[in-house]
Amino acid sequence: MPVHASLGELFPQGIRRGATVSVTSTSLMLLLLAASTQAGSWVAIMGQPHIGVVAARELGVRLERCAFVPYYSAHSAAKVIAALIDAVDFVVLHGVEGVQGGDARRLIARARERKCTLVLNRTTFPGVTPLTLTVTSLSWRMAANGAGRLQGRWMEVTASGRGPMARPLRSSVWLGDAENTAIPARSVPVTPMTSTRRKVVS
Repeated sequence: MPVHASLGELFPQGIRRGATVSVTSTSLMLLLLAASTQAGSWVAIMGQPHIGVVAARELGVRLERCAFVPYYSAHSAAKVIAALIDAVDFVVLHGVEGVQGGDARRLIARARERKCTLVLNRTTFPGVTPLTLTVTSLSWRMAANGAGRLQGRWMEVTASGRGPMARPLRSSVWLGDAENTAIPARSVPVTPMTSTRRKVVS
């Protein structure tokens, strides 16, 4: 399956059909979908009712190629995933619960047989060690003079897994306008927001 140009160093030959990939960032998940949806693949995103569709479109995801399954019952999760595997090229599982070890192995085998790529976004299958994409560092970029809107962000991404991927691969990924990659880096520290309001106790 084709991948976004920014992930080319990690997947020079694309993503193998039927693979299971785990991601720790929704932005990474959307990047994995972008090139494939542009090439005509269909995607189902399950368990993410508040996904940012505007951000997905800006990263290149073809929304008309996406089916959203925001809600499901825990006892029917495995059946819903199996039905999606039979219908589309990518199935994204976000925070999906209720899939036991035996069901997880059967779903992965079914995806491999149907050539459907499973993407686990903040989802863990017991006893399964998939290819994992992890954001190891993140920095935002401002304009060269330090004024104006944020131009984008750099992410350091590590890919690790078994077999050929047992030795982790690292790559820098740019999320933003292409013309801004030449602007000298000016990292903006990200700090948690705190409130100055006093807590009212009744």
